[in-house]
Amino acid sequence: MAKTNFSKVEDSLKAGLDRMNVDQIGKLADVAQRVARPELKSLMEKATKAAMKLALEKKAILHVVKQGLKEIDLSNFYQSIDCSKEQINDLLERSKELNNEEWEKLKSIKIQMLAHKEQYIQSHPEKGNDQLIKQQRKEHLNKRFNVKKKWLPLS
Repeated sequence: MAKTNFSKVEDSLKAGLDRMNVDQIGKLADVAQRVARPELKSLMEKATKAAMKLALEKKAILHVVKQGLKEIDLSNFYQSIDCSKEQINDLLERSKELNNEEWEKLKSIKIQMLAHKEQYIQSHPEKGNDQLIKQQRKEHLNKRFNVKKKWLPLS
C-alpha cells in the first residue's frame, strides 16, 4: 500500500479555513455598508477591525505556545511560570471556550516562552540555526539530493 501524503490535504484545509474567514469578514463589511447612518457605519467598521485584530492575536498566541511546547522540554521552565505542560495542553484544547483571564494567562506564557527561547539561544550559541547549518555544510560537503532525477548539491 502506498504512503499517503497528507500535507496537500492539510494545505487545502488551511486554505479553505482562510477562505471561510475572508467570507465572514466580507459579510461583516456588507452589513456595515447597508447601515445608512454614517456614525453607525464607522462604529461597525471599528468593531470589525477590533474583532479581526483580536482573532489574529489569539491565533498567534496559540501558534507560539503550541510550537513552544514542542521545542521546550525543561521542567525548570514550567516551574518558573507556575504551570505544568498538562495544564497548558488543557488550555490549548479548550481554546474555543476560554475566558479573558485564561487568554491573558496564555499570553503571559507566550511572552515567557519567547523570552526563555531568546535566553537559551544567547547562552547556547552552538545550538543556533546558523551554527547548525555551518556545521552540517562542513560535514556533508559532497552530499546531494534528488529533485526529479536531477542531483543538486545541498549548498
